[in-house]
Amino acid sequence: MKTYPISRLHEMLVYDPNDGFLRWRATLTGTIRQGAIVGSFDNKGYIQLKLDRTHLRAHRVAWAMTYGEWPSRLLDHINGHKADNRICNLRLATLSQNGANQVRSRANTSGFKGVITSRSLVKPWAAQIGVRGRKVFLGHFRTPEEAHAAYVAAASAAFADFAHPGAPLPPPPPGE
Repeated sequence: MKTYPISRLHEMLVYDPNDGFLRWRATLTGTIRQGAIVGSFDNKGYIQLKLDRTHLRAHRVAWAMTYGEWPSRLLDHINGHKADNRICNLRLATLSQNGANQVRSRANTSGFKGVITSRSLVKPWAAQIGVRGRKVFLGHFRTPEEAHAAYVAAASAAFADFAHPGAPLPPPPPGE
């Protein structure tokens, strides 16, 4: 993982752990003013910044400025919001734990995290979960709600505090 001198971070930036924002410590140019919020969104929704020609992610900078060392593993945003860099919302995670805390994919058509359609006519829904790089099949179910309940139970057992059930899709508007 990329590192950058933490002392230089403190020279250039101020981090507020209550709101999660990084701000410029001093006015540098006409466009970089003291107290202005640092960073912009990257294509994945994280806040990124550039210091001395080095690209950094704001959540990793926040961790380094708070704890005096770069995170040894991935950082997980507890509430799932990639731009919420309050220190209380960041925790160390493995790749598997970080994946467990992701919200339901936009490509999901069932409306429930961990639920897919099945070819079975009797039980047209199936549940699956990824654990340590492997997909684990959890069974066939009559309703997507039953399949989702199986996923939630398996996620809680496998990932404890990192399990994110993934909110179901809202009901369709009347007339559809």
